[in-house]
Amino acid sequence: MEKLTGPLPLETDQLDRLERKPGVFVLYDGAGNVTAWGRDDADLPARLRTFGSPHRAFAYRLTETSKEAFTLECILYHEAGGAFAHQGLEHPERPAGHSWRCPICSLYD
Repeated sequence: MEKLTGPLPLETDQLDRLERKPGVFVLYDGAGNVTAWGRDDADLPARLRTFGSPHRAFAYRLTETSKEAFTLECILYHEAGGAFAHQGLEHPERPAGHSWRCPICSLYD
């Protein structure tokens, strides 16, 4: 799986240390189970601040661009074998106004 930093406690002091950049994340409950995942195209720490219980920890990777964040999110989704789909999480959406393609599948061809 793509290398992420963490998991770290989902706490304000941890989020304050992150640069305000695009990126991807995975959230975990207290038992270490994945509870959510996604990306933010501009400010990952701000997005992570919107989450509360049952999320207790997060892993992340900052990127330089929103396109890189989208690409990484697609890779993470496919590396999990679509395992996130059982939680109602579907293939990552492209940002509005962009025609970027998933680097793994032909969904957006």
